[in-house]
Amino acid sequence: MGIGVGGIVWTQFNHMLIRKISVAWTLRLTSVVVLVACTLSLMLIKTHQTTLAPQKVGWQALNDRRLVLFMAGSFFTGVSSLVPFYYLPGYARDIGVSESGGALIASMANAASLTGRLVATSVSDYFGPIVILLCAYFLTSTGILLVWTIARGYAGTMAFGIVFGLGYGATFTQTSALIAKLFGKFNMCFPTILLYFRACILMCR
Repeated sequence: MGIGVGGIVWTQFNHMLIRKISVAWTLRLTSVVVLVACTLSLMLIKTHQTTLAPQKVGWQALNDRRLVLFMAGSFFTGVSSLVPFYYLPGYARDIGVSESGGALIASMANAASLTGRLVATSVSDYFGPIVILLCAYFLTSTGILLVWTIARGYAGTMAFGIVFGLGYGATFTQTSALIAKLFGKFNMCFPTILLYFRACILMCR
């Protein structure tokens, strides 16, 4: 949820800062805010140890080709999903939408992402992560192929941002759930592997 909420607020905040100061100083201020917020968060986290036995990572799980294939697909899906969020404001400007309108489209895409995360986690127990992921991939793919490619105005681009955001949010909430469901038979520390997976995406981001 933090990404969705932060995307709504931070997009507008950065747009205001870039207009008042510069891109360089906006990036510097952003890095300071992230550093302070993350440092305070890490200092406040309390670890609740449930077992005294250290948990080992079962690397034997990587012998399962399904897991490797799924993680590889999830990696490229995660990287490609970030493209619209970065290019939506620029695309909106190129088709004649104002800079503030482009920033609003990006904010609405993040708001839709927040909605997608909440809805996906709410219905995942009933339909399962596989069904939710398929629906999410359908939304993102359909949004790009059938909405963004024909959007030539503010309304069409806004519609794409909302459709894509819904699918994008649902995708990120169900990836770890599907791994645990399909490959939980292995004695492995999924959080460690998923942490590596997320770190790769964030580095590319």
